[in-house]
This record gives sequence, C-alpha cells and structure tokens, in this order.
Amino acid sequence: MRFGRFSMLALALAAGAVDALSFLALGQVFTANMTGNVVLLGLALGTGDTSHVIRSGIALTTFCLGLAIGFILLRGTTPAGRAPPSPQTTTPPARAPANPQPHEPTPPPDLAQPQAQEPATAPDNDRAQEPARARSREPAEGPDRGRAEAQAREPAEGPDGEHAEAQGRDPAAGPVGAPVGVPVRPLVVLLAELALLVMVAAGWTARVLPHPALIAASGTAMGLQSAVTRWAGGPGLSTTYVTGTLTSLAGRAVGPRSGMLRPLGVVLCVASGAVAAAAALRVHAAVTPFIAPATVAAATAAWALTTTHRTESPPNGGPPR
Repeated sequence: MRFGRFSMLALALAAGAVDALSFLALGQVFTANMTGNVVLLGLALGTGDTSHVIRSGIALTTFCLGLAIGFILLRGTTPAGRAPPSPQTTTPPARAPANPQPHEPTPPPDLAQPQAQEPATAPDNDRAQEPARARSREPAEGPDRGRAEAQAREPAEGPDGEHAEAQGRDPAAGPVGAPVGVPVRPLVVLLAELALLVMVAAGWTARVLPHPALIAASGTAMGLQSAVTRWAGGPGLSTTYVTGTLTSLAGRAVGPRSGMLRPLGVVLCVASGAVAAAAALRVHAAVTPFIAPATVAAATAAWALTTTHRTESPPNGGPPR
C-alpha cells in the first residue's frame, strides 16, 4: 500500500536533514543525494583530494549497498503488502481436428417415422430414455445455466473467496473488508533505516565513531529509504534525490494538473529538512543528528497505524463489506 502523505513528507524531511549533517559535519559529502555526491567525487578526483575521494566513495558505495539490501527484502511484495498470487494455469481451448469427419445427414421424417412407431421392449425403452433424462437434469443454455453453475461452485469456494481470483486478489488474504495487516518486509526496511540513523546520532554525539563509519551508516540508511519509497510511491517519486521528483512535477505542471501536491511537498520537505539541520547545528549541535531518526520513527509509526486500521475496499469503488 502507498505511503500516506505525512509519512512520505516526513521521510523527505529526514533525507534533507541527513544531507545537511553529512555535508556540514562529516566532511562535505552527501549520503542521500547521490547526484551531488557523484559531482563532488569527480571534483575530488580532478583536484587530487584523496581524503574527499575516500569519503565520497564510501557514501556512494554504501548507498548502493542499502539499495540492494532494500530491493532484496522487498522482492516479491506489492504495495498492497502481499506477495502477488501465483499465475493460474489455464486449460487451452480445444482445437478442432485437422480432418473433421463429415456429418451424417439426418434422415427425412418420412423414413424416421416408421422406425419411431416400431414397438420396443421395456429394457430397450429405458435405455433409450436415459440420455433424455440426463439432458433434462442439465441446466439450459443461457443466463440460467451460468447461475446454476455458479451456485454449484459456491459451497466449494466459500462465500468470501468466490470472486477473489476474478478480482485479482489472493484468496488466502481473507475476505474483502477484513483489516489489512502491516506489510512485514517494508516495515523491516524502515526499522533497519531507523536503527542506522540512531547509530549515527549516538556515534556523532558521543564522538566514538570515526567519520567514515558514520558516512557508511548514513549512506546505507538512505539507500534503504530510497528502496522503500520506490516500492511505495513508484517511479518518478523519491525522497532522497529530487531530480526525478522535479521532472515528474514539471511533467504534471505542463500536462494534466493532477497529483502535483505530493511531489511538490517532497521537494519542499527536503529543503526544509536541510534548513532545520543547518539551523540546529548553529543553535544546539547535539540535537542535529536526532532530527532524522525522529522523523523516520514518526513516519514509520504513522504508516503502520494507518495500514492496520485501513480496510480493503471492494473493486469499482464500492463501500467496504
């Protein structure tokens, strides 16, 4: 299921705060915005700044590592929080024979009438009437036959799962209208990101971890966040780099002006997070590294609560059962 507006904007705010902290306090590198970090890496290579090359290289490598871990954990899940149903094997339609046998013509009524008037013994008469009885028990062609077949299948399928496969749902997921549980794998990715950001905050505050270790943890956390927001928001919307988000926003601005609030809010929140972290470094530096984990925790909690209490609606926009 897609992230709510609050969760997506909170993650964007956290990304902006992480980039501000890493650039201003960890040696002028970006651990969330890889476009800027690649440019800084190229500048360091061109000027021969070995230490900056190492820091930017660590940020880029660990960001890619976090992406890989996140996509591996999210593999096989959908934004609805369930693994997609396995494709059902369908029986191919029967093909007509290559050389069909010629149809025998029906005898004329004048020739068939004498045979019908011939008397038959009782056993032969019963055997002759059995196909007629079987045909009388079969439902007639048309809507009545379809309803009869559906009613015959209903006891085997159950009242809640009779249309699950036709609606594209997993029959094992429960009836329509049942509460949707929190998807486990996306929640694991968000909690892993939160743990890494808490480690960065504690290590930077206590001065017990070197800057390369803090850069590595921060880059991995932002890679995880990029993977989970791509899973939830789809292509064209990210909270860690705004180039694609700005492109999506510009395309919607010149085209049908619908769905502009979310990408615009993401861009503004990334900038707001950077402003908040930079101001906190000037006023009270010890608070700065805790901005990102606090906002990620709030985003995770809000998403988990809304997912738990949200019910799955039936198709065609009908009310929940």
